Amino acid sequence: MTARDLAERCDKLGMPLSPTVISDIETGRPDADGRRVRRLNVDELLVLAVALSVHPVDLLIPPDAGNTPYPFTPVRSESARTVRAWVRGFGLLPGGDRMKHLTEAAPDDYYWDDGLPVGMWVKREVPQWADTSHWEDEDDG
Repeated sequence: MTARDLAERCDKLGMPLSPTVISDIETGRPDADGRRVRRLNVDELLVLAVALSVHPVDLLIPPDAGNTPYPFTPVRSESARTVRAWVRGFGLLPGGDRMKHLTEAAPDDYYWDDGLPVGMWVKREVPQWADTSHWEDEDDG
């Protein structure tokens, strides 16, 4: 897909981005010192993900990066796999406070499972409230 094709898709989604802006997002925009930095706002991230038919996490962290160190702040890195799990809500970063996380998480994100050897809060893979009626069943072809 060309930058022009992607720009047209974004425009149809209500976010007019020129092919030049898309190229700048992809390769980095020059900062005050002339270094190329890759920054985009959340609105751009979400529209680009819809336009490309991918999950936003795939635009943030390469899906095939595995255990490669991934800098998620200017001073902190973890394996790309760990950061992807954290962004997706499937894990905490090393040193994260699980109890604080559980008190701040959306109520539907976890459920209490007494069936485990020790009862514990378990992350739902798909929230109860999620409308999955549009998801294709892999068995249907």
